[in-house]
Order: sequence, then C-alpha cells, then structure tokens
Amino acid sequence: MEQIASRCGVNRSTVSRTITRARRRLSEAIEADCIRKALKLTLGSPVSSAADTGRDTL
Repeated sequence: MEQIASRCGVNRSTVSRTITRARRRLSEAIEADCIRKALKLTLGSPVSSAADTGRDTL
C-alpha cells in the first residue's frame, strides 16, 4: 500500500480506505448477484425488485 500511495502522491490510509471500500462494494454486488441467480433458479423466472425497475410494486 505504501508503494501505491507513494506513486499516487497520497497518504497510505487513503489507499487502504479506498481498497477496503472497493472490496466491500464488490462483495455486496457479488452477494446480490448470487441471490438474484438463486431466486431465478428457484422461481424459474427473472426476479426484479422495485429498486431495479424504479416502480412501486403492489
């Protein structure tokens, strides 16, 4: 991390924080995708949520 920080001209903690944040977001995206695929297999059809479509569901 120190090498990255030195090359980019930023503090090591900035690099650490950015990498940690990226790992967390990637993990969340992978988990959501796995759940979506599992539901698709279980239900046999694509799953969409109100957040995905931008519409309210009843």
